[in-house]
Amino acid sequence: MINGPLRADGAGTVVVCGSRIFGQVSVSGSSSVMLGNPRLGCVKNTIIGRVTVSGTQWWHVIAGNAITGPLSCSGNVVPPVNNGFTNTVTGPKSGQCSKL
Repeated sequence: MINGPLRADGAGTVVVCGSRIFGQVSVSGSSSVMLGNPRLGCVKNTIIGRVTVSGTQWWHVIAGNAITGPLSCSGNVVPPVNNGFTNTVTGPKSGQCSKL
């Protein structure tokens, strides 16, 4: 459990599995991102807050999460995918994440 924001700027790989996060999640300028991915055993996250993924360079999976807040993705070289595991998002989904 994380009580507060989670921010990663310029990280190599960001992997978050099975976490409860009470705060904004922001990942930018990183190589790759995995926020949940049941296909690989990375169980869903529960996030109470905005989720933003931008300016990343390689693969990105945002899959099977419960997000209370908006989900937005922009400027990623490869758009994020959900590997067939839809995210439950109560806020708007926008940009490259509009169909996750």
